Amino acid sequence: MLSDATIVLIGHIGAEPRAMQVRGKRVLRFSVALNRKAKDPSMTRWFAVESWSPPRDLVPRLRPGAYVRVTGLLFPETYKDDAGVEHEGWVVKFPTIMVLDAGTRRKRSVDATPVDPEDQF
Repeated sequence: MLSDATIVLIGHIGAEPRAMQVRGKRVLRFSVALNRKAKDPSMTRWFAVESWSPPRDLVPRLRPGAYVRVTGLLFPETYKDDAGVEHEGWVVKFPTIMVLDAGTRRKRSVDATPVDPEDQF
């Protein structure tokens, strides 16, 4: 039986998305920041998103700071930084991307309390 890890991210795009050509297909790669506390950068978690053949009308709207909702499959990824140090991370592939506007941000009517403080990220 096959299984997948589907994830939904709601956050802001980091740096300018990178557009590439791979085997004749357009590939767009960008990062999404998830913040639990707006003024605490140590609480920020970054996820890479990789979109093959993204809709042309969507691409101009994917700019740094854009507020987005990304749903896709979560895959582990190993990469080397500029210094050659190997890191492990996550990449969201086969995403559905929606650019949100400021009006879509709503306060939660109920605050969720983690069962264990260690469950917070």
